[in-house]
Amino acid sequence: MLRLLLLGTCALVSASCAMAEDLPLAINVGAQPNDNTGDPMRIAFIKTMRAVNALHGARGQPNGIATLDSTQRLPTSQLPVGLPGVTVTPSGGDALRPLSSLFADRANVASFQGQDLATKFTKACNSLPSSGGTIYIPGGQYTSDHMLVCDGRRVSVEGDGPGITVITFTSAAAGRAGMSFSSGDQSRQVNVRDLSLLTSVDQVNGNKAIQVIHPSAVNLSVFMGPRISRLEVAGTGNNSAYWGTGISLRNVSSYRVDDISIRGKDIGGATSFPSAAMDAAVELIGDPGRQCSDGMVTGLSVVFARYVGKATGDCEGNHWDRIVALAVDTGLYYPAHNAWPGVWLTNSHINSFRYGVNFEGVVQAQIKGNLLYKWTGSAQDWVGVNLNWHGSLGSSNNIIADNQFIGYAPAGSGQGYAAGGKATAIAVPGGDGNLISRNYSVFNDWVFDFANLGSTNIVSDNVQANTVSGWFRQIGLNTISSNNNPPLAGTDPAFVSFSPGSTTANVGAWFQRIFYTNNPTSPATMTDFTNAEVGRQITIIAQDNNTTIAHNARIKLKGATNMAMVSGASLTLLNIGPFWQEVGRSQ
Repeated sequence: MLRLLLLGTCALVSASCAMAEDLPLAINVGAQPNDNTGDPMRIAFIKTMRAVNALHGARGQPNGIATLDSTQRLPTSQLPVGLPGVTVTPSGGDALRPLSSLFADRANVASFQGQDLATKFTKACNSLPSSGGTIYIPGGQYTSDHMLVCDGRRVSVEGDGPGITVITFTSAAAGRAGMSFSSGDQSRQVNVRDLSLLTSVDQVNGNKAIQVIHPSAVNLSVFMGPRISRLEVAGTGNNSAYWGTGISLRNVSSYRVDDISIRGKDIGGATSFPSAAMDAAVELIGDPGRQCSDGMVTGLSVVFARYVGKATGDCEGNHWDRIVALAVDTGLYYPAHNAWPGVWLTNSHINSFRYGVNFEGVVQAQIKGNLLYKWTGSAQDWVGVNLNWHGSLGSSNNIIADNQFIGYAPAGSGQGYAAGGKATAIAVPGGDGNLISRNYSVFNDWVFDFANLGSTNIVSDNVQANTVSGWFRQIGLNTISSNNNPPLAGTDPAFVSFSPGSTTANVGAWFQRIFYTNNPTSPATMTDFTNAEVGRQITIIAQDNNTTIAHNARIKLKGATNMAMVSGASLTLLNIGPFWQEVGRSQ
């Protein structure tokens, strides 16, 4: 194997030298021709030498440019004598560079021997300088029964495009499939693009198509995360096998995952998501100390994955945008989150079995402008957005706005409806201080479930249609609501009854404006009505002769005296801020 370096003649043969940027370092001029390697080196070299010989004529001597022999190879005896190497000027350039340096940072796997792609890939990685470089995998069909690994350096892995450069992994043994990069330093970037990564077997041991791992002890001021783009990750054939995980990023910051198609194994007619399936299409892992942060996943297409995105540990500042997902169990899943702030889900369309979003202990998130709906084949209960506890940490101070929730209820009603289970648009069984506004709920059993907790969430300007049961599965005891329409949903009653013996009543938690007294046997005096926004008007209708409405600092009644209501009497009050003002009565 000889490393041929052309003399500085590219200015004369620029048409040939223009191809040099895409050529490998080594030219095989030995006994074996360099044909069928997937790169254009030999053809370009022959054309270049023919052009050089035509220009230089008689200079085809030992100290000049040699003439190709009968096999169209350069005779070893006629290599330039006494020169450290040939230099070239690429087309468009104006400086001579040794050809060896020109290609030292770009390794074509076709230039390395090995029966398996993994062997060639390892050699290509090891050939790169310590400063890093590019591993190029030309278009073609490749198989590998080992993982492709390149650790300890900056590296870009490039193919010719999904469906053009296709790598099929054939082993399900742990650590024997996928690509793995462990740079050892967060400042060493990893980039992967333009490949199809397929598996011909179910990855039952959890192998990941791509994993990038940075050490846990990192400099949090370094923002040089991986760039992963234009990939296909799937099983061979028509989604006949699954990866354990699509893309896994650990302790990365300032990452970007863009324009990826990820498909798991076809679930057929399953009514619950099967256990033997891809886990997460994209997985984020942060070791303690906020080490998974400030990145974006965008332009992601996912089918047949348990989770579109799953983030565990200390992750913050994660932006998920323009996601399209079908037949997934859950869209975004943040389990056991330690109240790290900043998660965005925007402009996305997620069709799921159980959850569109399931957050535990997430704060300061924004879920805006999405279409979240239930997979009609699902027979499970479904929630569009679920904000829950992580230990004592609630999912708080989040914004859920401008989304559309479609639950295909009532389930079991025939074609176009879900196979089974109940549907709730938004549930907050563990959270406080959330703003829920301008959402549109269609074909759900309930719009909200606040778990009968004393949480204070603001619910305003939401709209529902075709609700089966009602606005609330369970109310939030301190919910502040305004302008949610229409006020009655499903089988909601037109009125709400006060609790027997109550002296105060939470009227803001309800969307109804009519309240009934409920003291059939014992007298009770009501002194305040809570949680209502300024401008709310309520009407109280007596169903007994035992209820008195007190005139006090919070309730201003006509004549500045208490009103002892008789059955059938009514009192209308307007909340003007500091107190309720009587606007009318009948007695």
